Amino acid sequence: MTKRSLPPLDEHCPIPIIRVDEEGIVCAFNPAAAEVFGLTANRRRRAVSLIPELKSVGVERLIAEEGETGFDAIVDDKPLRVTVLGIHHHKLAQVYCAPTSASPVTSEKADSEDAAGDTQHLLQSYQQQLKELSCFYGLAELLRTQDSIEEVCTQLVSLIPPAWRHPDWARARILLDGREYASQAFDETRWGQSAAVVVNNRARGMVQVFYVREVPGSREHGPFLAAERKLLDALARTLGEALERREFEQDNRRKAIILAQERNRLETILRGMGEGVVVTDTSNIVLMMNAAAMVLLGLPNREPIATDFLSLLTDEVFCSAWQKKVETGEDFAKLDLHVGTPFRRTLSVSRTRIPELVQGEDCFVTILHDVTKEREINQMKSDFVAAVSHELRTPMTSIKGFVRTIMQDPKMPHNVREHFLNIIDEETERLTHLIESLLEMGSIESGRAVLDLAPVELPKLVDTIIVSLRPAMTTKRIMFDANVPMDLPQITADSKRVYTIVANLLENATKFTPEQGRITLSAVQDAGEIVITVSDTGPGIPVDARERIFERFFQVRGGSVKLPGAGLGLFLVREMVTLHGGTVRVESEVGKGTTFTVRLPIDGPERGGTGVTGDVG
Repeated sequence: MTKRSLPPLDEHCPIPIIRVDEEGIVCAFNPAAAEVFGLTANRRRRAVSLIPELKSVGVERLIAEEGETGFDAIVDDKPLRVTVLGIHHHKLAQVYCAPTSASPVTSEKADSEDAAGDTQHLLQSYQQQLKELSCFYGLAELLRTQDSIEEVCTQLVSLIPPAWRHPDWARARILLDGREYASQAFDETRWGQSAAVVVNNRARGMVQVFYVREVPGSREHGPFLAAERKLLDALARTLGEALERREFEQDNRRKAIILAQERNRLETILRGMGEGVVVTDTSNIVLMMNAAAMVLLGLPNREPIATDFLSLLTDEVFCSAWQKKVETGEDFAKLDLHVGTPFRRTLSVSRTRIPELVQGEDCFVTILHDVTKEREINQMKSDFVAAVSHELRTPMTSIKGFVRTIMQDPKMPHNVREHFLNIIDEETERLTHLIESLLEMGSIESGRAVLDLAPVELPKLVDTIIVSLRPAMTTKRIMFDANVPMDLPQITADSKRVYTIVANLLENATKFTPEQGRITLSAVQDAGEIVITVSDTGPGIPVDARERIFERFFQVRGGSVKLPGAGLGLFLVREMVTLHGGTVRVESEVGKGTTFTVRLPIDGPERGGTGVTGDVG
């Protein structure tokens, strides 16, 4: 069933028009109907009380079936030609009441008859216009409610024939983009007319109407009225404009989708980067910040969208430099930003202006890179160079001074000469130890370190170390306890490197233990391992340094006295223990002392040593 649109209720039409609902109640009317039937807005009237013949017509049925009927009626002794149109979509019927002549008239009533004829012609013309408007409104409704042009064309070919002068004989067809849409019982005859569907100044198809039989018409215009040809042109033009508009909208949607996909892809890349990424506008407002940037800046998990980026920072020097660059519109690279408390981190910041990045506006993309480690390594290298220079210069100066003294005084007493030579020997040993440490570090880092494995008697090796360190302990009046049982099993190891492990731990303990302090050395067997423990009563290791004490060049800072050393002792301990397949563990409490525990396998190293473990107290 073809959906019919509600014709307009013409306020200026001389023909009485009323609208009737499914219950037969008059719900609307034009002024002409109000005058003929005496209707008022505040009084409900039944249509059959105005036109009794409507009772036999069945208004409710006409509405349901979208039917159309006509009949003659007498109202107040006035003959009327009544036409009823059912509109199912609106659940209404529109009733037209055109005055007409009743029976043969006398000559006195000739003028009245002519007037009635004119009225009848006017009614027919008006009804034809209503059908054309209904067709056009139907097309507008289809364009509003249907998503596809194919569905519009499928239904439009059913709306076109009822709008023509002879709807029972009219057939419609639409040819569009190689597809054909035809009304029921379509037949292409010689009685037809066409209108081109033009989209973007190019013909894409046509709308056609055919009569399946010959109908009366003028020789000049054929079977179709001029108004029908105009309607066909209007339908084709509207269809072309709708198709052009929809294709334009689809193209815009497609471009928007592509743009959104590119933007999402870019945002996904930025959010997934390991580096911190912040996108801000020209007013420093955050438009996007990835998780890495929030972690680096120490922000909570919630992304600070629409927040002033500089308000998130506490580094005034960086904020001032940023603002100056914004004012000049310059990009910058590798500007340091200090963030974080209590553990301070250094970020290297680079910012680049990206034209029209977001909604056609310029934005800044800022990359944050954590360079804390690099800065610390550079500082450690500087400290290392300074420490090594000092460690080399001091013994060299001493050696040079004593050698010159001996050379300049051939008659120097024997005991003095012997004392000077002992000092030269000690300083030479100190230089040798430092150089060997540097060479050991180089071989370990290059992967060239090779263990010279052999049975090692740990008690004898420890005795040798204690003898060399006893003078230093005696000088500081340090109480030293050693508990290394002589029946400990031999271990398969590199004796030189085991010596370095134990000696470095004891040297560190001696260096950091204050006068009259205590150092304890013990060694026990635990299953298949030898456990060596070195404890002291020194100042302990701060929390922030415990994870770093095994790094090369790192030295625990604190106090006013600078202790000698290049920061390689514990680094070598860790690496040598790892080479043997063992572990080293540190426990420390500030102000109470530190304990290092080394575990070495008795049967020698295996692949996959576990390295360092830590425990803080």
